[in-house]
Amino acid sequence: MKILQLDTNLFPDCDTVVASIDLLEKEHKVTRIDIGRKTLDDNDWDSIVTAILAADLTITV
Repeated sequence: MKILQLDTNLFPDCDTVVASIDLLEKEHKVTRIDIGRKTLDDNDWDSIVTAILAADLTITV
């Protein structure tokens, strides 16, 4: 399964979810993208949308 983790920096208590995703990484492909940066440009967003569409599961933390 392809799992996409979107790091937003919106959830200060996300450590438990991130730890769970780390466990899933042993058996699944996990991609992490930091979308909390303020310097994202159109090309970055295009890549993010492509990654979302390619993922079987998207988790926002």
